[in-house]
Amino acid sequence: MRRQRQSVEAGTGDATFIDATPGNTVDFSALTIPVVVNVSGAMVGMTQNDTATAGSATDTFTGLASPSTFIGASGGTTFDAGTEADTFTGQGLAGDTLSYAHASGGSLLVCAAGLSTGPCSGVPAGSTGKAVLSTVTEPFSGIKVFDGLPGGDTAFVSGSAGGYTFNATGTGNTADFSASTSGVSVDLSTSPAAVSGFATGGPDAMTGITAVTGSAAGQNSFVAGTGSESFAQPGSGAGDRIDFSAVATSSSSPLTINVSGATVNGLANDSASVGTSLYSFATGGAAFTGFTGATDGNTDFLASGTGGYRYIGQGTPNTLNLSAAPAGTVVTVNGNSLAQPGSVTKLTAGTSGATSDAFADVQFFVGHVSIVSPVKVRPPNLPHATVGTPYMEQLTGVGGSAAYVDWSVESGSLPPGLVLSPTGVLSGTPTVRGSFTFVVTLVDADNVVGATTLTLVVNPHMKP
Repeated sequence: MRRQRQSVEAGTGDATFIDATPGNTVDFSALTIPVVVNVSGAMVGMTQNDTATAGSATDTFTGLASPSTFIGASGGTTFDAGTEADTFTGQGLAGDTLSYAHASGGSLLVCAAGLSTGPCSGVPAGSTGKAVLSTVTEPFSGIKVFDGLPGGDTAFVSGSAGGYTFNATGTGNTADFSASTSGVSVDLSTSPAAVSGFATGGPDAMTGITAVTGSAAGQNSFVAGTGSESFAQPGSGAGDRIDFSAVATSSSSPLTINVSGATVNGLANDSASVGTSLYSFATGGAAFTGFTGATDGNTDFLASGTGGYRYIGQGTPNTLNLSAAPAGTVVTVNGNSLAQPGSVTKLTAGTSGATSDAFADVQFFVGHVSIVSPVKVRPPNLPHATVGTPYMEQLTGVGGSAAYVDWSVESGSLPPGLVLSPTGVLSGTPTVRGSFTFVVTLVDADNVVGATTLTLVVNPHMKP
């Protein structure tokens, strides 16, 4: 007759569990104090392998066949896992931990979410997952904290539900959020690194991670740390960006961000470097298009001939290098100096349209480019008007690229009785005296919008 699998409940005293039949369950849920379950194959602190400690009590299961199921205590449990295909069930407590910090051999994959292919496929959404150490798979549930292998080579996979803690040591550790249905924000400049933007729960906390994959949906935001790191996005969603604010630079050690489409001075495309630190960013479809430079300046943006990018400098000096852009590239600065926001328009021969990049706080431009002055409205000082007297003034545009269209009042108010036509004619008969301030906008031939604040004084009606 076939023996039934046993389920035993651990108590507060010492106990020994013996059963040579695989598939047994050891249940610690009745215990209200923390428990350490060690099946890692090594000594963990004062806890021998194949034992569990709860206060002064020790449970031994050296004679318990593997694989087995271990149910955690209501007081919290640390499961030290190893090379057996055991199952670990936590109580969903903040301190419930599945640790491979004392395991050895191969690489570790922790699937807290499912992926469409590979070892993490088939993992349902929620608190159920599995860990794969080399060829051994260990299911888990109700666990939010995971410790990687002591030497590294640990990969953590998370999805749209946050609230996990991933602790890694050694090198070659990764975190994969591609299963998230929306873009995530990952800050590797903090310790622990913070991950937010999940549909439910969160945030996540991570240590020891140097390679991060964002949501395949795009719109991921990464903040780089101070060491070599890599960022990826495997889908076709757009809007991914990297912030290098925390990177330290100097005049002799600038930050160089290369999206020129080619290797420049040994720096590959879709990568950045400062000192000995190297950053790479790869996508499955749309490119990373948003870049923020170092807080203390000294950032060189190597741009491409393709529009849709945004370069944000900080501090000074910062350079936008457009050597890879086609002839006829025009830089338009929409402000009072080259430090103000502007745009880069690529005018490619044989095309009727133009695509644009955006920039801010860039002081120098390199390449076959021409600098276009800001788009503004003239005259800066409008002639005075008089109540009851017809008024007409043709406004004109300067800077940018003529001709100018779509004149309008963006904010403020015209004097009652006056209107501004789409061609820039300010006309009418004012009915109220006073000083009126308003902002007029216009659009130049390159679709660059300019704005100027104007003031019109309306004098009282002069009696004959």
